[in-house]
Amino acid sequence: MASTKRLEDFRIYYNHTIHPELIRMELHRKRLIRLFIVSFVILLGIIAFELFVGVLALTLLIAIPIVIYIIWLIYQAQKFRQNFKPRIVQLLLDFIDDSLSYGTLSYEAKYFLPKSLFFICWYF
Repeated sequence: MASTKRLEDFRIYYNHTIHPELIRMELHRKRLIRLFIVSFVILLGIIAFELFVGVLALTLLIAIPIVIYIIWLIYQAQKFRQNFKPRIVQLLLDFIDDSLSYGTLSYEAKYFLPKSLFFICWYF
């Protein structure tokens, strides 16, 4: 009976807290994908223009901001990937922390959470 109540509480928490965060992160992921696609198409256009003009100095001058932009894109993708798991796991820990006397739970992405922690919380 207690686990059914706990599951209902989690569904409410998921719908009000975790799901909106997942939606925000999905929109951010889609924006990143669109940015990659548009950047790739523009990059192909710039390369075609450089090949058409054939001026080495212009090609090298244009290559500098392109390389900086590509590094920025890669940084944005890495930042998104590194923030996803800690953000969602921290929301799960907030749910577990509110109901049990664990103290303040925290999560670091380089470590892992034992599966037993999640199984224990469903019994209380």
